[in-house]
Amino acid sequence: MPELAFESVTFEEALTFAINRKAVLPDEYFGQRQGIARAESFSVTGLSRLAQINQIKDSLAAALEEGMTFQSWKETAVVDDLLSKLPEYRIRETFGTNVQMSYARGKCLSQAKTADRKPWLLYSAVGDSRTRPGHLAMHKTLLPRDDPFWIDNRPPNGHLCRCTPIALTDKQARARGGATQPSIDSISGEPGRADEGWDFDICRDSRSGSRVLTREALKNESVMVTNAMGNVKAESNRQDPSEWSRS
Repeated sequence: MPELAFESVTFEEALTFAINRKAVLPDEYFGQRQGIARAESFSVTGLSRLAQINQIKDSLAAALEEGMTFQSWKETAVVDDLLSKLPEYRIRETFGTNVQMSYARGKCLSQAKTADRKPWLLYSAVGDSRTRPGHLAMHKTLLPRDDPFWIDNRPPNGHLCRCTPIALTDKQARARGGATQPSIDSISGEPGRADEGWDFDICRDSRSGSRVLTREALKNESVMVTNAMGNVKAESNRQDPSEWSRS
């Protein structure tokens, strides 16, 4: 498997995001949290103590700041004794997914600063044998940055997702023929979409909605919950990454 590595990130917001994510136990992370609320939390399957999870979280923040590769993180992290208790694939997934999420959060603010000049986003998937069909179907999707598509499908869209949004100018968008919708997923037969549980925009805050929660509310026919979710989502749509603070 190719070596996982991330370029050195200087985005203050990416580092702040990595440091400030709340460490929670796996049962809470997978059982109670959905959407962006899960993205703003941190957990490691196989560990049962918050102190251990916090150790790994802090080491990953350091790896992001220094631009470490997966192997160098494993070799230098002070949590080697903890990592030895986990299978290799889980260690790799913990590193790749969490560093990539922090990097994506930092990229949000960078692109927000050029939103007036680059109002379009182009979905870019790697397109190799490891690219998931649902993600490949979104490759080359080109839509305005405020299109609802990005609320549910802005990368990362799954564990170890390597997709990324690229900001384009009006001229660049026209050169590509203008707006382009996702193609059909060869497996599901439906338009490409994020993996289950990843249908959130990491650029938004924890008030953003999730298809998972929406389905549960509708299934239970809870008018109160459904209406409340509608109000919350409307409020969250007013969030502007350029107005983020360190609090």
